[in-house]
Amino acid sequence: MKPQRPAESPTDDLFRKRLDNLHGRPAIATRLIAGLHYLKHTYGLSDDEVVQRWAENPYWQYFCGETYFQHELPLNPSSLSRWRKRLGESGV
Repeated sequence: MKPQRPAESPTDDLFRKRLDNLHGRPAIATRLIAGLHYLKHTYGLSDDEVVQRWAENPYWQYFCGETYFQHELPLNPSSLSRWRKRLGESGV
């Protein structure tokens, strides 16, 4: 018996998008956000300072889950304050 061939996918419809072709903005990694908040609290830094130091320090990048050294900022510093607002006082 021969293996079955995958079902033919219909051609793309002009007014409908397939769900597997939808691409949005990727989410910020939770480990990155948690790591930055931990480092911010530990060293008493502002949001801007912790993001700038992260870009300069390979140890901080490894702590926050990066595999390779990054030369650019991981996120906009205002993202940290938005995460804190989402979590609320009890979550932080």
